[in-house]
Amino acid sequence: MKINNKSVAIFILILIFIIYGNSLKNKYSLDDHIVNSNNKLTQQGIKGIPEIFKNYSFSEKKFNYAYRPVVITSFAIEYQFFGTSPQVSHLISVLLYALFCILLFRFLQLLFPDISIWIKLFAIILFIVHPIHTELVDNIKSRDELLVAVFGITLMIQFLKYLTDKKVYRIIFISLLICLGYYSKQSIVLYVAAIPFLYLIRGKQEKKLLSVIGISVGIVFLFIEIKILKQQLLIEVQPDRDFLFFENPLVNQSIIEKLPTGISIGLYYLQMLFWPQNLSFYYGYNQIPIATWGSVLVYLSLFVHSFLLYYMIKIMRSNSFLSFAIFCYLINILAVSNLFALFPGIVAERFIFFGSIGFSMVVSFFIFKLFEKINLYKSTSTVFLSGKVIFVLFLLIVFCSAKVIDRNKSWYDNFSLVSSDVKHVLRSAKVHDMYAYQLLAKIKAEKNPQKRNKYIQEAIKQCELAIYIYPDFNTSWNNLGTLYFAERNYKKAEICFKKVLSIDHSDANPMYNLGNIYQMQLKHDLARLYYEKALNQNPDLFDLIPVYKKLVVAQGKIVEAIDFLTVLSNKFPKSYDLNLLLIDLYNSQNDYKNMLVYLNKANTLKPSAELASYIEKITKFIPK
Repeated sequence: MKINNKSVAIFILILIFIIYGNSLKNKYSLDDHIVNSNNKLTQQGIKGIPEIFKNYSFSEKKFNYAYRPVVITSFAIEYQFFGTSPQVSHLISVLLYALFCILLFRFLQLLFPDISIWIKLFAIILFIVHPIHTELVDNIKSRDELLVAVFGITLMIQFLKYLTDKKVYRIIFISLLICLGYYSKQSIVLYVAAIPFLYLIRGKQEKKLLSVIGISVGIVFLFIEIKILKQQLLIEVQPDRDFLFFENPLVNQSIIEKLPTGISIGLYYLQMLFWPQNLSFYYGYNQIPIATWGSVLVYLSLFVHSFLLYYMIKIMRSNSFLSFAIFCYLINILAVSNLFALFPGIVAERFIFFGSIGFSMVVSFFIFKLFEKINLYKSTSTVFLSGKVIFVLFLLIVFCSAKVIDRNKSWYDNFSLVSSDVKHVLRSAKVHDMYAYQLLAKIKAEKNPQKRNKYIQEAIKQCELAIYIYPDFNTSWNNLGTLYFAERNYKKAEICFKKVLSIDHSDANPMYNLGNIYQMQLKHDLARLYYEKALNQNPDLFDLIPVYKKLVVAQGKIVEAIDFLTVLSNKFPKSYDLNLLLIDLYNSQNDYKNMLVYLNKANTLKPSAELASYIEKITKFIPK
């Protein structure tokens, strides 16, 4: 039986479509919307590409949520030809995953020509069927990690070829791949960090250390140039967003304070790799608790990872296959330890993608060593495997594949994902809050009173669980107040919304909600007070302006409202809706002169033929 790159590529493609084929019918879930339907840059198609490179990929309230123009460009091109289609997006994810796995096999073939092809092939198979990769493939937004992986493994292949043929164009190509990877996601640094290590195990013996230092310095300078280019491309440089406590409780800690948690995180990832059960789209506080030096797990993790580091160095010359595998795992664990950069949710399955390469290699290596020890396999064999070996490997593959296929179903949409994972991520405040949010959407759409009440009670339970885990979770307090409001329990709803305000004095949502409560209780002056407080924070809050307008008109408080809104318009000169409200109120007072002022302001913000026509008509009524 002849095994070559082409036959392996076909096998990989078939295997991946077998286990990920059912993901193609999935809809959008989690944060998928921020790269397609809710991303203005993507929705412009190919013509929007120049703007994609000038703006942050995701931003909100003047905080940047990442600069990943290559990823957004891929979605813009996809939109140009296929529109908004989750099926196309899922297909692209599966194809990118397959491409990476094919390139990974090619890389292992180049790097370890003396290692049995069966060990390398089974390492690839283990990598493919590992359930920890379901998030990466099923979550469309994770295309950033897949693109980085493809660019990263390609640059590693090119570097190995450069060590052989010394062709200069390969260095240029590697530099381009690093640039593309960095503009996809900064996790490209993991693949780049492997370059000096590859030189250590495959480079020339003479002056090896000096060469490694030179390569490392060159890489650092390249990253500096890439970052400078990024600053020049962006229209406006914005600060990184801050993590909230329930996203990552290490947010205000020094590196010394983070150290115990950072060390213990390694054990969490090891557990995921060895036993990928109860996977979740999100973890966060307090699913991943803050560790202290009094925790036994910190010292256990320190011992395990210190031993792996020692063993990696010890066998670097005698067993470069295992040494490289351990390097992949350790460099990934160090990068995602939260010691040097914080990560949303503290840990995530997609964050250990590079490290899982090493894990698969180690497991495959020792499985075949075990087969060799019990005389079921010979390391010199390149053609034949015994029936017993095939049977054992087949069972392992089937077990993992079944888990992957089942996990794909959870990613069908937001509700299926969150409702599935909340059952086993019991200590995550964020997951309980997200489930309550999904239930709120169900409540709004449900017409059956019994089902609706069932959803309400479950949502209340989830909010209470989130608050129990993290008492200052303002989103959950706000959702809980909304649920009590839906039940007409205004007293409890009022307590909840006031609690939100005690946590965040600038949040317009609870102000608006308190206004609604007082309006329902016919406390009109209180209602107007809180509507105005909300307007003072965010005049563009959904439905706030029409509700406020209806109240002041009913109260006969139009003059007072105009005085308040006139001052407010100076604070928010770009609020189109605020200008429209002043136009309506001045019109009701037959004050066409002031009405014209705000008509002109509104038309400046959003020019339209309708506004221009009004301006022309109103001008005729005003005496010159």
